[in-house]
Amino acid sequence: MSSIIIAGFPAQGHVTPLLAVAENFVKRGDEVRFITGSLFADKVAATGATYVPLPAEADFDDQPLAERYPERAKLKGLKAGVFDVEHVFARPAKSQYETIVAALAAKPADVVIAESVFVGASFLLQRPRSARPAVVMCGVIPLSITSRDTAPSAWGSRRPAF
Repeated sequence: MSSIIIAGFPAQGHVTPLLAVAENFVKRGDEVRFITGSLFADKVAATGATYVPLPAEADFDDQPLAERYPERAKLKGLKAGVFDVEHVFARPAKSQYETIVAALAAKPADVVIAESVFVGASFLLQRPRSARPAVVMCGVIPLSITSRDTAPSAWGSRRPAF
């Protein structure tokens, strides 16, 4: 039996694919702890995994970004995108990382499986391998690599818009 921590950015499209992953590990007999937002506590519990909450500053819910961040409503285009990267993904990373570290301190894990925009998990990689579990990034969003051999990525363009 392995001890596994799954970390998912607290948004429907990011957590839902990881619920199936958690459920299958639980069915296999592994101990699974799932770090994500409070909106998903019941869904995590339904998989048989143990829900581990994110602190409020990293916990998103169904509240539109413009309501959570009123200053964002005035932004358009690239400026709105930069704001989102900073406030939605980068700033919560410290709290995400601290939540993983606390879970590991409470009970070591064999592996941390993190969804790709759960940025806090990447900071585990600054530790020597002997001082941390394996870290696996689980991509649940489309890979946007352009190539003459692939269909256009993102919004149908062959080049990024920024």
